[in-house]
Amino acid sequence: RALVETIGAEVVPPEAALAVECDVYAPCALGGTLNSDTIPQLRCHLVAGCANNQLAGPEDATRLRGAGVLYAPDYVINAGGVIHAWGTESLGWTPEQVEARLAGIGDSLGEIYARAEAEGGTTEAAAERLARSRLREAGGIQTFGWSYGQSAIVTTVAHERDHHGRAEEHFLPAGPFAILP
Repeated sequence: RALVETIGAEVVPPEAALAVECDVYAPCALGGTLNSDTIPQLRCHLVAGCANNQLAGPEDATRLRGAGVLYAPDYVINAGGVIHAWGTESLGWTPEQVEARLAGIGDSLGEIYARAEAEGGTTEAAAERLARSRLREAGGIQTFGWSYGQSAIVTTVAHERDHHGRAEEHFLPAGPFAILP
């Protein structure tokens, strides 16, 4: 209460927090709080918090965009902890190098917002495309061809069964699954 009085704040019960008119709603502890029931209650301009998996489902990014709420994807703005820990402990970065990489989070958000606006899509989708692009670049994976609005995850696995140099493809409800020699 002393802090509330000192800064002139108003205490809001947790169940009413979503409906408070504010600039930024920052979910910081519990994931999955943004969904078809809660998004219509929001009275903010921006969602930017440190909770993981803030969206209950992928369609909630579209709901936020439709409500006119800008969304800072959680794994983008949460990168600071990993940048600091990995940079200082594993890579031996100086404080200046860490600070430069942390500033890059803002640059990434700017690029994500610009892409989402230009494409008329969500910031979540733009962030995913940016992340995949950076992973391809870091791995030296070249891309060419046409985009059919599809995406894939590629991984290398050791398999006990010998495929004798033959490829296999299985069509599952979630999409095709291929094993390449």
